Amino acid sequence: MKVEQPQYADGIRRGKQDKFRGLNHNEGAGDGELYRMKNLCSDWYPLLATRRKRRLYKKLTKPNGLYAWEKLCWADGTAFYYNGVKKGEVEDSRKTFAAINGYIIIAPDMKYYNIYDDVFGSLTAETTQAVVFRDGTLYGEAAVRNTIQAEGVNWADWFRVGDAISITGTAANNLSIIIREIEGDEMHFYEDSFTNETDLEATLKREVPVLNFLFENENRLWGCNDTTIYVSKLGDPFNFNVFDGLDTDSFATDTGSAGRVSRTHTAGRF
Repeated sequence: MKVEQPQYADGIRRGKQDKFRGLNHNEGAGDGELYRMKNLCSDWYPLLATRRKRRLYKKLTKPNGLYAWEKLCWADGTAFYYNGVKKGEVEDSRKTFAAINGYIIIAPDMKYYNIYDDVFGSLTAETTQAVVFRDGTLYGEAAVRNTIQAEGVNWADWFRVGDAISITGTAANNLSIIIREIEGDEMHFYEDSFTNETDLEATLKREVPVLNFLFENENRLWGCNDTTIYVSKLGDPFNFNVFDGLDTDSFATDTGSAGRVSRTHTAGRF
């Protein structure tokens, strides 16, 4: 017969733990879970083990940030490293990192590294081209005043379907708009998006806010600067200006507190 362990006068019981259930840094941590794991590790889960001896991994010249997503990454001066290999150039400043859908996002530079495709780049995109605004097609059907063409240009080198871009430098089509289709040197939008124009040079940009701090939550990138909180489009850290009236939209709000901005506004949906 199993006899229950006696309870001491101070209420403490003596018990035996035969399974390690991992780290649970919450007030509701239960039997077999550890609230803290100083000098312990879970390498031998479900067994509990002591951590391995500390060692010098690499000496940095000017450490500006450290992060781990599958592998260790860091910013050293103006260089970004992933798994010990330099992947790109950044500004010489303190960094904040976040990970979403295989991308490591680096703020305030608003650069990214894709760990699966081994690609380093910028969340922003900009190009100036000789363009024509004209009738075209959309989803295989004829459409009017909905196409931008730049002969010989591959728009996919800069933009993607679903990107919100701003257009400047035109007489009648300086606006922000969402790309619906890309076919080689043509980009298609909803009908009646433009006034047809020819023989002009336009600048097209995909812009993102400069964020001092950021993190990922519920498949969105969240961040802030001095006065404003920004949230990316669902699943898309490249777009903070998509306002289609959908639950997947990006959105932003000023904090409303005393500071550089005295007004409060919202864009998109909460």
